[in-house]
Amino acid sequence: RTQELGLGERELVVARADLDAAQDRIFVLACVLDDVERDLAEGDITSRAALRALVAAVHECVDAASPGRR
Repeated sequence: RTQELGLGERELVVARADLDAAQDRIFVLACVLDDVERDLAEGDITSRAALRALVAAVHECVDAASPGRR
């Protein structure tokens, strides 16, 4: 398919649904990161809930990128 589309060795074809899902996970991760950074800036470094949310968002991204990792 790569040759058919004239793509180079460093290019690939990704299903729209897979790309959308990856972008959604990255958006959630960015939002959680913003929340944790805000908590830290405000001196609320004991915000365990925010850190748990950040860890969960990171795990979701990693698990989606590496199925079967766990």
